[in-house]
Amino acid sequence: MSHASNRESVGVVEVGSRAVRLLVAEVSVDNKLRVVSSDWRECKLLPIVRIDSAALKEQFKAIKEISDRFVSKAHKLGVSTIKVFGTEALRRISREHPGLLPEVFPDLCVFDRRTEAFYSLIAAVKGLPAIRGKDRTVLVIDQGAGSLELVVGKACRGNVDLVSYRSYKLGTEALRQLLARNGGDISKLRRELKKRVSKYRTMDVHSAAIPIVLGSAATKLAWIKVRKEPGERYSPRRVHGQILDVGSLMGFLDIATRSEEAIRLLVDSRNPMGQEYETVVAGLAAISAFLTKLGESQFVVSGFGTRYGVAWSLAGARPGLQQRGHG
Repeated sequence: MSHASNRESVGVVEVGSRAVRLLVAEVSVDNKLRVVSSDWRECKLLPIVRIDSAALKEQFKAIKEISDRFVSKAHKLGVSTIKVFGTEALRRISREHPGLLPEVFPDLCVFDRRTEAFYSLIAAVKGLPAIRGKDRTVLVIDQGAGSLELVVGKACRGNVDLVSYRSYKLGTEALRQLLARNGGDISKLRRELKKRVSKYRTMDVHSAAIPIVLGSAATKLAWIKVRKEPGERYSPRRVHGQILDVGSLMGFLDIATRSEEAIRLLVDSRNPMGQEYETVVAGLAAISAFLTKLGESQFVVSGFGTRYGVAWSLAGARPGLQQRGHG
């Protein structure tokens, strides 16, 4: 860390279910994170999980080339350390094709579900000063393309402790497919999700602060709320920390049920018939099912995903950070 700036520059490359993403960030001694650079390239890993190993190896060579370019870019920006990791899609590929990733992508770390939950928790707590600065129980819902994690942690005097977590195969890709199997009928999807989620065991979140929700579906809903016009360029800064009502979320889904065309235009005015509509409404349907089961009326949207938690950890911005339960 530079003594002049009291900031440490770190790099993170996330090989996600939908894209490879780069984050270069500076983290100060008081845990403030500043994004220096970010980038992404689409990869869509989940659809290729079940192809044969030879074809998958070629796909991963291309993905590794993207990662290598991002790593090189991060080093040129002067990072002190860098980590390349993946989550649900890579967990599935590791199971289906053992030995492939170490051969093609030896510097890639595949997080298990517990580790992913831990870093999502760090991102949620460190990213919201009002949460970070108080001793409290924290509930996080992190919905990615491949899975949805429900995480309970404790924030105590700047430390973060993972208490419990559960992972569900309710990422946006699976939810889009579930919506399609229901003929695109949002009402049917919501009923099926309500029934499914009602069978899950409830985690102990009675003393938790307002839930923090991570993921593209929640950030899109927040962006629709704060943007001034449909074609406006997305601003993560304006989305992060927005508090939304569960009732408003359900109202949004009600409108989508009655007027799909209107919501398609709200979600993606430039390409209303694209897949983003299904990704957003299906993702929000699952989030609303969990929040309703937990008896929550509001939630706060975080623009910081798992890679931000990794960045905070790499920077050493965690004096005394509790890592109990971190795999």
